[in-house]
Amino acid sequence: ACAGEIEKHCSGGFFTDDTITCLSEWTQPADLSEDCMAALPSKDAPEESEEADKDKEEWRAKRRAEREAAKRQLEKQKNPEEFARKEKERNE
Repeated sequence: ACAGEIEKHCSGGFFTDDTITCLSEWTQPADLSEDCMAALPSKDAPEESEEADKDKEEWRAKRRAEREAAKRQLEKQKNPEEFARKEKERNE
């Protein structure tokens, strides 16, 4: 929908990190076709909600705990004596 605009205003950078920025911020809206404007993300688009951020943080915490548990399990399998010593130190 924006091929002409990308060629003309964004140096033909169809697959660069700046393509959307070029079209939505660096190029004047008057220079974009209606189809291209409709294809761009809305500037009024709401940011991720706080609930989504909270869910993502909970997921990250869960994944972090799972990775730590897996890491401890591997340590235990590789060297049980060393693992027991480290666990004793952690609990003191």
